[in-house]
Amino acid sequence: MMRSLIAEVLVISFVTACSGEPPTGGGTDSEGELDAEVDPTDGDEPSEPGDDPVDGLPNRDAFLTVRGIYNHVVANDITNIGDLLSDMPDSMRENYVLMEQTRSRHLADLESPRLIMFGLDARFLMAVGGVHEDPLREVVEMAELDEQTGQWIYRLIDFETGTPTLSANDHACQGCHGNPTRPIWGNYPDWPGAFGSDENHLTGGQRAMLSSLAEDPASSDRYHHLEFDDDYGSNVMWLPGRDYGYAYTSFNFELVVAVSDGLVTRMTQAPGWDTLKYTLLDASICQRGGQSEFEVLEQLGLDGPNDFQLHHAVFEAEGSGFDGFRWNQGSTYLHDVVVFQVLDEIVRTDEQMAAAVQSIEPTRTTWFHHWWELRGSQRDDWLRNDFDLYAYDLRPQELLPQAASEICDYLGDR
Repeated sequence: MMRSLIAEVLVISFVTACSGEPPTGGGTDSEGELDAEVDPTDGDEPSEPGDDPVDGLPNRDAFLTVRGIYNHVVANDITNIGDLLSDMPDSMRENYVLMEQTRSRHLADLESPRLIMFGLDARFLMAVGGVHEDPLREVVEMAELDEQTGQWIYRLIDFETGTPTLSANDHACQGCHGNPTRPIWGNYPDWPGAFGSDENHLTGGQRAMLSSLAEDPASSDRYHHLEFDDDYGSNVMWLPGRDYGYAYTSFNFELVVAVSDGLVTRMTQAPGWDTLKYTLLDASICQRGGQSEFEVLEQLGLDGPNDFQLHHAVFEAEGSGFDGFRWNQGSTYLHDVVVFQVLDEIVRTDEQMAAAVQSIEPTRTTWFHHWWELRGSQRDDWLRNDFDLYAYDLRPQELLPQAASEICDYLGDR
């Protein structure tokens, strides 16, 4: 395994079922009206379940979606979270983080950490609590990126009610997750609470707990399905299904692309997109045009605190507009990835822009192909066997200036 010396610290704050007040670390109900017949798409009847659980990519079919999980629960008469977790595919068994402390409504501690699974690409997130005294122990939390609309879907399945029930909408989540909703996640590199939060180094207690689980996973109904690293003697929180297995850096790598994809999809639906996408590049890369890139982003329908301050619940957002927007993935910032993706949107249909970026090919297309386009077994093979941090580390803020002269000359001539 490649264990570089790059320090990474990220703790996740997956705050769901929030009513608009700061979370208290464990509530007495899910604060969302639940209905056994409700479909996660808010109107359609639940679809028929597919075959055995599969990764669900590239088409994100019947399993790894909110709809797919709920359909699977109903079709297979699953009555508890432990049995649902047993059906998780390898992508969820191998890509996860554990929270010793949490700001969510689940409880968490060293012996019963909160489990968050993010899969191969963080476009579907699933979280459960492990503390036996937690009144929400049998409530599973899910977040899914709808790639058609760019919106995040937040839902709960409650197994405490006898018949598993699905929350009707995300209204109860908007007080923390915003409107439209989006993930709340740690801002690299300083978030306490996760296993390995001190520069990815496990404490003695965390290492002992993981070693115990690895030796006897069947002892738990929350972690029995997970794949564990073969050596926690290294003191590192390491994911076994990745060549670059630092848990929190891996999570950040996936999240920045998923969130950017949603934001850009929303922007493409905004009035004036065909013109404003060029204005955004002119403001960001060329730093001209009389507007900042953030003013252009607002014209495209985005909101700084709601859409870019992922490290804050919306009621904690700092400043106004795009103050405090710099959510740090570890190698880059969310807004830089958005600009990078907008450039690719233009290159695909504009031959002159494609010619303008030739000086940064093939790095640009290599990054885009691997981070945005690889799905399913191909993505798994890349992450598991072929990932090279020095080749694939996403740093558009360093790459784009190398083609700035050509890009800005073309934009100036349009």
